Amino acid sequence: IVYVRTRKEADGLSKALHAKGVSSIVHGSSRRAVEDFRSRKVRFLVASDGAERGLDIPYLDYVVLLSVPESTHKFVHRVGRIGRNNRPGKAFVLAYPNKEKVWYHTCRKGRGTCRN
Repeated sequence: IVYVRTRKEADGLSKALHAKGVSSIVHGSSRRAVEDFRSRKVRFLVASDGAERGLDIPYLDYVVLLSVPESTHKFVHRVGRIGRNNRPGKAFVLAYPNKEKVWYHTCRKGRGTCRN
């Protein structure tokens, strides 16, 4: 699972992964998203802040956080997806001290007007 802050970021990341030939699906984009991820039809489940609770995936080896959650509560729920059923798991947090810039964002606004 790859976590981002917003649904817009999730959609952008999923499109960028598809452009590179990597299968992914956005949590909430369909009722079957989690099932497709569980059955390995897609390689990555991209999830936003709204999905840190309620994802029941029993054998998850790792999660990637592309942004640090604003609260420890959200962090615990995201990282809590791994290491279940006496299995080890790893969480990768990609953080930067400044407000993050979304690397896969392509802005259609004029130069200098985009804040992302």
